[in-house]
Amino acid sequence: MTAHRNLKRRVRARAAKTGESYTAALRHFRPTPTGEPDMPENHTLRLAVVQSTMRDDPTNAALLRERAAPRSAPS
Repeated sequence: MTAHRNLKRRVRARAAKTGESYTAALRHFRPTPTGEPDMPENHTLRLAVVQSTMRDDPTNAALLRERAAPRSAPS
């Protein structure tokens, strides 16, 4: 048997009554730990940006033929 069946029964009843999810209803029955806010504070988000050169498609047969064509020698 479930150890906390009364708690689960009350949470399910609230979820059915309000239309909220089980987890949202459970938040109303569990105490919030002291010193810990419900939502985390805003933190700075650091992003790394990379610029890279797009290479030609190695499966492009026409491009491969063009590059493999012999070039004339400089005069």
